[in-house]
Amino acid sequence: MRCTIGRPMQSRETGAGGKARTSRQSTVIYFGSRKRARFDAQGLLVSSECFAGRSRAGCRWCSPPLEQVRFSNRRHAERWGRRKVAALPINNPRHILQTLDSYLEKETRIVLFGRAALTLGFGDFGRRFGTTQDVDAILPTVEMARIESDTQFWEAIDNTNKRLEPSGLYVSHLFTDRQVALTIDWLDKTVKIPSDEYQFLRLLRPSSLDLILTKMMRNDREDLGDIRFILEQENISPSSLESAFRSARELEVPELQAIFLKMQPVVHDIALAIDGNRSSGGISGPSSYPLDPDWWSKLTNEMPQKRSLEKDRGLSL
Repeated sequence: MRCTIGRPMQSRETGAGGKARTSRQSTVIYFGSRKRARFDAQGLLVSSECFAGRSRAGCRWCSPPLEQVRFSNRRHAERWGRRKVAALPINNPRHILQTLDSYLEKETRIVLFGRAALTLGFGDFGRRFGTTQDVDAILPTVEMARIESDTQFWEAIDNTNKRLEPSGLYVSHLFTDRQVALTIDWLDKTVKIPSDEYQFLRLLRPSSLDLILTKMMRNDREDLGDIRFILEQENISPSSLESAFRSARELEVPELQAIFLKMQPVVHDIALAIDGNRSSGGISGPSSYPLDPDWWSKLTNEMPQKRSLEKDRGLSL
């Protein structure tokens, strides 16, 4: 809905000595083309009115009751005209997991990866990824017997996906740790994600190093951007990355393993650039370190860019 800030209404008053003075009474804000709200000098809601037949009872375009809100008149006085209405931050993974939690019957542990892990596992800095529409999870092989027999878990996922289908949100991409690029001892290095708001869910994510490895299974621009984000948030040296590359378990799908190997020098160069910039006292960021301008074509020349079918191959129930 668009809103337009109108000029403050003014009134003339007679002060001491009979001198006239002008006082600001209220600011009028127009919503769309039929409704408006009036705010006093302190920014508190005075009234909401309807343009079309507002003096008549039963007006078709009567506006709904408005909550009392506060605006800064001083801020709006600097410039008149249309202004954007601020939107609340979106956190789709949280909404998905709250829905999943409502269907669970007992404590359930889930290891998140993908952008859900970035959104929930990196504090306020991860909020930028809140628009992702799905939740990805890793199922440890050592726990698969228990997970496969956990009927309430699978039913909760099914019910969650059915409930959220109209909004385009879903729980998807459930992989075993044999299907994702990870170090051998990844499960011992998982990081807890605050889960106090959930009744049954207990959330974790892979370590930042392992999370980077999971992002190297596709030749994808977004994944490289996510890797940059992780490297900027965590103090991960290029030598630590090299060690993780060597200890990573080989992927079952040859095509994914080929992409993973091809991504290693690219990710290593990004880490070197960020580490060098950090050592020199610079501000790490996407525009503060140089990259080979042909890095993307070097990745995609030999293998056409496409979403691997393995990305969408989940566990069959």
